[in-house]
Amino acid sequence: HNLRVTPGQERNSEFGGQDTGSIGYGFHLTDALRLRAGAGTAFKAPTFNDLYFPDFPPFFFSNPNLRPERSRNRELGADYRSGDRQLALTVFQNDISDLITVFTDPATFVSTGQNLSQVRIEGVEVSWRGTLWGWQTRAQATLQSPRDETTGAQLRRRAKEYGSIGVERHFGRVRVGAEVVGSGERYDSTNEAPNTRMHGYGLLNLTAAYAFSRDWSINARWNNVLDRDYELNQFFNT
Repeated sequence: HNLRVTPGQERNSEFGGQDTGSIGYGFHLTDALRLRAGAGTAFKAPTFNDLYFPDFPPFFFSNPNLRPERSRNRELGADYRSGDRQLALTVFQNDISDLITVFTDPATFVSTGQNLSQVRIEGVEVSWRGTLWGWQTRAQATLQSPRDETTGAQLRRRAKEYGSIGVERHFGRVRVGAEVVGSGERYDSTNEAPNTRMHGYGLLNLTAAYAFSRDWSINARWNNVLDRDYELNQFFNT
């Protein structure tokens, strides 16, 4: 059994004080299986840029009236370990008040900072790590529902599913690896405007390294080997 309690307080000269904290508890059901639960709160003040970034009319205007974010998070999970193989499953729910985002008018394309009054992100995450056929392997996937509770719209630039798979192996002084990173579709708007839809993508990346000694090595990385077109922010080069 183990219990973790972390109290805290955020103090901000602009927005005052905010108590925060977290509590977590876990216990081993068997030598291989561990169950856990946790909850916590958080506070995030808008940055100087959020409040006062220089206006760029007619495309962008800052918003000095933004309010700080406050959130509550809860999660349940299980961890299973057998030798060097580890499997983890986590179910989570995160409620955020006054989420800071950018609103872009779909008609005029004028953008400004905005608070979303109530947001919920809930879902499940699974991860695996171990050795298969001599290859160190890792995998992670998240399925979630990131939504504005007022309108039901998917949150800006947040996919409902994303994940990665990676493998790595040593051959003497040489280390080689590969990974696939994927994401579902997202919207670059707060109201799922059809003209702001960014399609899902899958990318293949390769890595290699050569160790001259214990302290010196040379590394190479080739991103997006298949030259896929994708966007993280609409109309901006990735």
